[in-house]
Amino acid sequence: MELGLSEDRFLEMTPAEVSVWIDVWRQRNRRQDQRAALLCCVMANINRSKKRKPYKIEDFMPREKTKQSSTPVDSEKLKKILKASFMFH
Repeated sequence: MELGLSEDRFLEMTPAEVSVWIDVWRQRNRRQDQRAALLCCVMANINRSKKRKPYKIEDFMPREKTKQSSTPVDSEKLKKILKASFMFH
């Protein structure tokens, strides 16, 4: 898992703690996407036609999925699913 946690530590976490770690992971990925988008934007604007309006960083950012409604999570079921996923990595 890319959250920087050991399997044991991850499986000991509560759903609320997992949620916080996932939010941190998303924020880190968003910053990385912004850096890459900035580079793409600069390159595109350097090479664009003068007749075309300048690109914006947002033109190169990945689209975010629409948020699904949150439903209560059964922590035991979640731990079993996540433990099974660790077996395949």
